[in-house]
Amino acid sequence: MTQTKRYRKRPEFVEAVKLTKDNLAEAAMWAGGRVFEDAKASDPDDVAMGVYIPTMEGVIAVRVGDYIFKRETDGALDVSSAREFERVYEGLGHRGP
Repeated sequence: MTQTKRYRKRPEFVEAVKLTKDNLAEAAMWAGGRVFEDAKASDPDDVAMGVYIPTMEGVIAVRVGDYIFKRETDGALDVSSAREFERVYEGLGHRGP
């Protein structure tokens, strides 16, 4: 019979920012991306705002409310919904100035 072993995921540390309407430009600069605002043709008052960021999978649109995070192990950028990010990661405080 095959013997199984137990494993646990190693701790992963990330730097992250939750995207808001107030920090779009700052988050875009941090992630090396650019801000976008797209209005629906059917309703010009309905404007989606966010940031396009470069990732290993290509350029990804990050919407207001989502998290942009950078892994400390390899510096790779990624995106997560707020719900998923807050389920997986716990805050450790601010980094830098």
